[in-house]
Amino acid sequence: MESFVYAASAVRVVFGFGTQAALGEEIKRLSCRRAVVLSTPHQRDEAEALAAQLGSIAVGVFADAAKHTPTEVTEAMPASQI
Repeated sequence: MESFVYAASAVRVVFGFGTQAALGEEIKRLSCRRAVVLSTPHQRDEAEALAAQLGSIAVGVFADAAKHTPTEVTEAMPASQI
């Protein structure tokens, strides 16, 4: 077996009824001031509602994400939303 190093970032999962309402506080807890809401095209309405809930924290919605997003889709996100 070849040697290798695996390093994983810490993960925090917040799950349960009403946790969506605390998303703004979670973003601030990470010392972030702004966030882009990502979704698939099918979930655009929910993503836009979430962005509206976040108010000025939300930079916008990028609704062209896909599972295992190809590089070209990620690169298509406007730079103004990064």
